[in-house]
Amino acid sequence: MDFLTGHIIRGKYVVVKALGQGSSAKVYECEDMQTRKHYAVKVVKKAYQSEESSIMKKLSHPNIPMLKDFHEEGHLRYMIMEMCKGQTLQSHLEKGKKFEESEAAVAMQNIMTALEVQTFFLYVI
Repeated sequence: MDFLTGHIIRGKYVVVKALGQGSSAKVYECEDMQTRKHYAVKVVKKAYQSEESSIMKKLSHPNIPMLKDFHEEGHLRYMIMEMCKGQTLQSHLEKGKKFEESEAAVAMQNIMTALEVQTFFLYVI
């Protein structure tokens, strides 16, 4: 059990379980205690300077999870985002999944349009 499991964020979300970890953040599943809807919550230490939350607030793209809420508490920042269900592209590749050319083309188009939107906000706005 992770130390944040069961933690209540902003009196509204309860942390359900750990989902994964990157170099600068951990991601958990949380539940809105009123609506029972599940979200992903990215937890970053305040010492790690990032403009990610301000950029995420402005992004709107079907292939980028939308930022629902943001909260700072103690030495941590919480970014509550849409939950993405299913397998990652990486997990499919690690399992040896073969993609048809048409499937790969659609996946790459989705990835490229999401990157295009992110790049626009990072360098233009």
